[in-house]
Amino acid sequence: MFEKKPATFEEALVQYTPMVHHLLKRLRIYKDFDDYIQLGFIALWEAYEKFDPDKGAFSAYAYMTMKGHLLMALKKQMKYEEHNKPLNEEFLDVIESDMGQVPLEEEILYLYYRDLTEGEKTYIHEHIVNDRPLQDIAAEHQVKLEAVKWWGRSAKKKLRRIAERLKDH
Repeated sequence: MFEKKPATFEEALVQYTPMVHHLLKRLRIYKDFDDYIQLGFIALWEAYEKFDPDKGAFSAYAYMTMKGHLLMALKKQMKYEEHNKPLNEEFLDVIESDMGQVPLEEEILYLYYRDLTEGEKTYIHEHIVNDRPLQDIAAEHQVKLEAVKWWGRSAKKKLRRIAERLKDH
């Protein structure tokens, strides 16, 4: 009635490898290609294990399972990249330079710092400028490591907004 799944996973892997490549091409995946190939194979394994022959053809089920996994991974990657954009280069140049040498640098730094909490300022100064490990900062300030990580996430989010605001003016 319906197309049966291959007898072994190895047979499925040989038979459906071109389908994995086709999906990557169709979804225009070119970055981290090998990782997505591997993800396609993992999805094929899942399809092989969960396939119910009463519900349809194996090839259609495998295709949809692989496509779904690849689309979820792409969505996750895009979300990660969106939330982890590098800091504004101008800000990094200012903060890494010697702040006491030129008063203008302090004024620019103040534009960025004025909306940050003390914890966020601590994160920027200690971790980014002084390159101290997060664990050391947490121990010194007697807070949990997660608190220091939160300071960093929050500071980066605020600094991106401030940089955008300054760029627009």
